[in-house]
Parts: sequence; C-alpha cells; structure tokens
Amino acid sequence: MKSERLSRKSNIRKISRSALVCEELTIFPAKTEYDLVEQEQGTLLSAIRALDIKHYTNLEAAPYAFDTEEDVLGWMCALTTESPAAGALLKFAQGANWRVKLADLPRGGFHLDIPQRTLELDHGGLNPSALGRSVFFRSALVQGFIRGLRDIWQEEKLGGMESIYKPESYVMVERIRAADADCVAVLAAWELRGAGYGDVWRHILGADDGDLALTFGCALEKNPSSLYSGAALARTFSQWFEDDLRVDAVDHEALEHLDDMIENGDAATSLGQQALEPAQIETLSTLPDGVRYLTGLGRNILKDPLFAGLSDPINQAHLFHIVYDTQVILVGGVPFSDAKLARKIFPSLKPEKQSI
Repeated sequence: MKSERLSRKSNIRKISRSALVCEELTIFPAKTEYDLVEQEQGTLLSAIRALDIKHYTNLEAAPYAFDTEEDVLGWMCALTTESPAAGALLKFAQGANWRVKLADLPRGGFHLDIPQRTLELDHGGLNPSALGRSVFFRSALVQGFIRGLRDIWQEEKLGGMESIYKPESYVMVERIRAADADCVAVLAAWELRGAGYGDVWRHILGADDGDLALTFGCALEKNPSSLYSGAALARTFSQWFEDDLRVDAVDHEALEHLDDMIENGDAATSLGQQALEPAQIETLSTLPDGVRYLTGLGRNILKDPLFAGLSDPINQAHLFHIVYDTQVILVGGVPFSDAKLARKIFPSLKPEKQSI
C-alpha cells in the first residue's frame, strides 16, 4: 500500500531502528518502552517453541488464537522461516541484534528505529485477538515484516548513505532501496505460496503492489529458471518504476530527510559528495544467497529516464534548493560559494544555519 511505503521513508530515519531472530527473538510489548540496558526485561521467544505452545498444526488455520503480542510475533517469525529468502534475512537481523515489536504507526507499514535497533510493525489499531481473525491485517503485517527485514539488511550493509552520496545520488539510492524491499517481499510471498501458505501472495495481488506480483508471476511462467537467475526480480524491479506515484512518494520522503539534515547541521559537511556508480547499484540488489539480480544493469539504471528521471515539478524544485544549499555559505544573509571570501568580507560574522 502507498501508506506503508511512505511510512518507511518518513519514519525510518527521523527516529531510529531494530532486532530479530528465529531461534531467539527479542520481543517488546507495543506500549512499553525499554532501555537498551534493560533488554533482559524483554521476552526471549523461540518462534518454533511458540508454535508448539499454541499447538499450531497449520500456520494458515483461521481464526488464529492470538492472546498476546508475543503470540503474533512468534507466529510471524515461524511463518517467515518457511521462505528461504525471508528466513535468511531474519537470521541476519538476529545476528545483528535487532528487535521487533508491534506499534500503532500513523502511516502504517513499518518503521526502523536505528538508535534503538528496533523494527516497529503497524498493528492497524487491532489487538492480538482481532489480528488473528483478520487475514488482511495478518498478511499486511507479514509483508511489512519482510520489507523491514530487507531494509535492516540494507542498513547494516550500507548505512549512512546520506553522508556519502550527493543529494541527487542519495535520492536514487532511496528509490532503489524502496523498490528492492518491495521486490524481495514479492519473492518471499511467492516462496510462502509454494510452501503452502498463500495468504500473503493473495494480499499483495489485491493491494497497490499487485502489478509487481503479476510481473513476477508472468516472468516465472515464461521462464521458470528466472527465479534462480534473478531475471524475474529484475523484471519486477523495472515494473516498480512504472508507477509515478510510487516513485514520487519515495523521492519526497528522501528529500524531506535531506532537509532535516540541513536544518540540524551544516549542509556542506553533513551531506555527501560522492556520485553513485553502476557497481554500487548492483550491490544493492544482492540477495542473501549471493545472487545480484541487477548484475549488468547498473549503468542503464543510471541513464534510463525510467529509473533516473525526476518528473514531479515539486520534487525537482525541492532537489534544486537542497543542492543550492550544499554549495553556498550564508554570512550576513549573503550567499557565498567560497568560505575564504566570506570570511574576508564579513570577518566578524559566523556562517548562518542553512535552511530551505
């Protein structure tokens, strides 16, 4: 859903991020805050043991008898391990000491709290019992969980990109990360469907990302081996950029984040200056099994207007002002491109905080 995708961009960095596992999952109640030094107060829960306790003989049996949030999260992690791709991401997040909890997020989806290393998942305002009775919200929860796991993977591998890449390159990176998370969620849903758990796949087909699921399914129907070569995911990745609203929403949130950085510090030093390279784009598509589904496509992604174009006039103006602010120094209300010249003309004044 569009709101879910926006949530990742608006909440993700303006607050923080989280930890998970399959063998040992640290789970915190949604309405309870824990200090990092008080992690022992959380509940260590084995996803498989949770299934034994609740006597789940069919992960898709309905209604689900969820009594607590630990029941919901334990079931969700157990279901995730039925997908090789999502299970590997879960194991990676576990090894990186992330945590997961349910929360009431204003825009839905998921939120990464980086300082606290916590993945927050929107429960849609429902208690555990109601979640167990709703196929729609259960499936949306799992879809958001897989997206969040993929974003944790990217954050651990390539965190702090706004301080590395120049603004226009950073916007492109954020596009690729958002598209990649949605594509991996489609892949995991397909794997769950193959394992006999089709709710998440049906949910994606009926949601805003239905075009991605259809593209992925059609690619596999024409060439089943594309599942293993990454070609099906590459086709799905291209389809993601066909939706202008989807792209513009991610661009907007990325630019808002850069605005926050400029507002809270010196843009000339806080934002990066490196240009995005084709090899770096291909690295972003690396799956847990080592396959890079964008291999050989990095150069085309940088040049093709489908991927690199900025069509929304508001986002264009926003980016222009951000780039301008990174190239000038304001002293006495006068913009300078040379700091030495600014100090000569206004030796007694300090540079002003830059803002849009």
